[in-house]
Amino acid sequence: MKIIKNIIALAGLQATNYILPLLLLPYLAKVLGVNGFGIFVVSVSLMQVFFVLTDYGFNLTASRDVAVVADDVDEVAKIFSSVMCLKIIFVGICFLVLILLLCFVDFFGKNARLYLVSYIAVLGNAFFPLWLFQGMEALKAASFIQIFSKTFSFLLVFVFVKSSDDIVLAGFLQGFGGFLSAVLSWFYIPKMLGGGKIKLPGWHYLVIQLKNGWHVFISTAFINLYTSSNAIILGFVSSSTQVAYYHVAEKISRAVQFLFNPVSQAVYPKVSSLAHVNPSGAIEFNRRLIKYGLLCFSILCVFLYGAAPYLVNKFFGSNFLPSVSVLRVMSVLPLLVVVSNVAGILTMLNFGMEKVFSGILMYSCLLNLILFPVLSWRFQALGSAWAVVIVEFFVSGMMLKILKKHGLALFVWKRGVE
Repeated sequence: MKIIKNIIALAGLQATNYILPLLLLPYLAKVLGVNGFGIFVVSVSLMQVFFVLTDYGFNLTASRDVAVVADDVDEVAKIFSSVMCLKIIFVGICFLVLILLLCFVDFFGKNARLYLVSYIAVLGNAFFPLWLFQGMEALKAASFIQIFSKTFSFLLVFVFVKSSDDIVLAGFLQGFGGFLSAVLSWFYIPKMLGGGKIKLPGWHYLVIQLKNGWHVFISTAFINLYTSSNAIILGFVSSSTQVAYYHVAEKISRAVQFLFNPVSQAVYPKVSSLAHVNPSGAIEFNRRLIKYGLLCFSILCVFLYGAAPYLVNKFFGSNFLPSVSVLRVMSVLPLLVVVSNVAGILTMLNFGMEKVFSGILMYSCLLNLILFPVLSWRFQALGSAWAVVIVEFFVSGMMLKILKKHGLALFVWKRGVE
């Protein structure tokens, strides 16, 4: 029952993180205009790149470490202190990188105020310890904090952002909800630590956390290069208008994809524990998960393809009709994400295959860096969509092939043949 409660709690959190921004998109697209909306999207995408750099894979590795020692308050406090100390360092480094981009790259510098105020989102993301809530299986509290904070920020956008002149304010409010979540979460942390003392960690503990998170960090960094940063690349090779068309389609597709995230995040600690005590049981669990996940998401993908014209025209208007063909190409992505999530995160990471996982994503990133700029330049937003789909097919296919080679196949056919 506890895992069901965690799934429900994470579903609420994911709805807040992805559904609210999706609901906000039509309004921002209308008041900022197609070009202004494209500029806003590039800013959000850059902040998401910083999210990955400051997360450093801790949402997976640190939550796993906390889950293992959850009954030892001193060990949990050491992990917390080490991770937060590293996050402070990473936030400072990312801010320095932002300043350098604004000073030396005109593409970013001409909208410097927007990027500076948008950095509040990075602060909120870095200092909200979702990994701690996950490891301690206290997701109900985490969900409540984020739902309250981000709903409040969501409403403020409608009150204060009225025209394209308010783009800087829109950037600030986009990240304010996450920042407020981080502030409120720190009132709950002492209870989470159960008396464990927060103190400056020694270098030894920092190095341990850096080593634990390295392969996941590399993996998520590569993932980010062919997801969030794609809008930035498209902006370089095309225009802000094409970024707007691409982003609308991507966000609708991602909203469907992220429906699987609460399930994946909630079962991650269970699969981690099971992989240590009953490896075959963990594989069987993942086989059932991918089977039912694909069944459910096949229905959603068909709906997404068929309803694309209605969804785009209804919520964004005729100015965004070029997004329809882009969305139809991307309608297959939710299925591919289910496969890569179960195969990569829930299986490879829990069975000590971090290097293989990182390697697959590294080659996928290289493939994306070749395909995405070329197809985006030649076919603009539609080419961008095809590049993303091709790369995701490559990721899913390679993961399944390698797992089968290692005797960890997630699809078992008749007569037990894998």
